[in-house]
Amino acid sequence: MKYYTKTDIKLLPNNQPAVYFLFQGKTLVYIGRTQNIKSRLLNHIFKNAFSFSVFCFIANRENYEQRLIRYFKPKFNGIQGKKPFKMYHLEAGKLATFKISEESNIRYRARTEKWKIKIRKIDGKLLVFRES
Repeated sequence: MKYYTKTDIKLLPNNQPAVYFLFQGKTLVYIGRTQNIKSRLLNHIFKNAFSFSVFCFIANRENYEQRLIRYFKPKFNGIQGKKPFKMYHLEAGKLATFKISEESNIRYRARTEKWKIKIRKIDGKLLVFRES
């Protein structure tokens, strides 16, 4: 994978879809997906949501961005790009309550950790029971 600096953005092609990685020094801080890499990186710079010094990118693939975020857990990925990635912990034999919007993340965690879980939606909440 080739690494670029901010001054290289002008050399990028227009309308190039990609999954991109932003670094502060050697630390990966953000992973994103876009239909136009050049435009999106310029948007990050002008919005000044967080700084980055180096970036790289790969061809856009379905669901690739989310798998990479879950694996690397960059500090600026999360809700509105500002909160750290949330890890879910479920104790075996215990019931836990979450927001319904977190269901897909919990199901993903259960699959990756090979947990057996039961999920019920009651009164606008997600009840999760981990069997093992």
